[in-house]
Amino acid sequence: MLIRSLLAFTLLIAWPFAGHAPALSESSSSAAAEPVALLSLWLDPRPLPPASDPAAEARVFEQTLVRAVELFLPVPDSSRTNIALAAAAFSSRKPLLLHVSGFESGSPIIEFVADTAQPETAAAIPHRRWAASQRGAEAGLPVFELFADINALRLTFESSFASGRAGRFIHALGAPNARSLMLHGRWITPDKVALFDPALPMAPAARRIGEYAKLNGPPLIRLDQSWNSRADEPSTIRGLNIAAGHWPSAQLKMSPPAAPFLCLFRADFRAWLGNALKVRGAWLDPESAAACEQSCAAWLRASRPSIDRISGSISSWLLLRPSALHPDLLIVQTPPKSDGFKAEAVVGEFDQLMRKQFPSRIEVIPDGGSRLPSPADWPLSVIFWNPNQATPSPTVQLRILLRGGSNDLAK
Repeated sequence: MLIRSLLAFTLLIAWPFAGHAPALSESSSSAAAEPVALLSLWLDPRPLPPASDPAAEARVFEQTLVRAVELFLPVPDSSRTNIALAAAAFSSRKPLLLHVSGFESGSPIIEFVADTAQPETAAAIPHRRWAASQRGAEAGLPVFELFADINALRLTFESSFASGRAGRFIHALGAPNARSLMLHGRWITPDKVALFDPALPMAPAARRIGEYAKLNGPPLIRLDQSWNSRADEPSTIRGLNIAAGHWPSAQLKMSPPAAPFLCLFRADFRAWLGNALKVRGAWLDPESAAACEQSCAAWLRASRPSIDRISGSISSWLLLRPSALHPDLLIVQTPPKSDGFKAEAVVGEFDQLMRKQFPSRIEVIPDGGSRLPSPADWPLSVIFWNPNQATPSPTVQLRILLRGGSNDLAK
């Protein structure tokens, strides 16, 4: 479940903010010369509850990760086998490490290491120190690390970075000058989840309100992003928080839904939409990318009133949670901003916006909702808007189905 949520949001949410945080410098000049994996994914799923269907969860893990990698490069049989071993370890709640040690005939060599602690990768240690130094991070237990040596990848695929999809993708992510990147995940148990942002000073009046002093939120996955720029020393790390480690009870007017864990994102919907369109264009060839950029810019201008009404009607927090019933289903929801806004009205506006842009691709699904399928080779398919119109939800919801362009639908 952890890997599903992170893969679904990393590409479109993690990167628009690169370059907007103060630096933390660590001295590690001797360690910088040690070898480092080009890409590595470390997971410790032991805090998660046991899988209700381990075989199904392993299939979802394997398919999602293979398809995510194949967006960039084909996955050889040996690497598929190692991803399958990692999927089985994850569904059994055992720590695991997957790393790319090199490339052969343009395909990544993905290796699997079972039952491993956090890898002592020299280039990753300054990133890890930065993450541990952040306010409120001490409440969480590290359970996830995704590390990318962008500089090594740039040298390995020099021509592709110069003019191909890889270079356009890195630019679209807002990190064209990155030397290395890391995404950090920390598991925070309910007894350590604050009901206010610990990074902000608390007003004297708030200190007198008992609920603010309690630590009784839902289980959370806190996400932080760190990077090192080629303009800085290798030990200088910059970064920011992506998914909060607290439950914002004063701003988020809803009760925490029951789920194995939640991720809470500070939602800048306009920035996310613009970034998603840039990432989509990065996958195209240069000529098609230019046409796509012009088309997206025209659509954004024409749709600005609708986009503003939608983003202005909902909370500035977006909640992501896995389904307790379906291992391949994620639920994203946010409440209306106030009692003056109704979720069904926001959904209706969104429905009209999407139908104008994709008139021939929207599908009506049996429960009365609407679906916009992704390309068949993508690792996820998005089912938009509240799935049961007969009993309107008090929150605006969408569902992410991790089956690519599959026509099968989750109940």
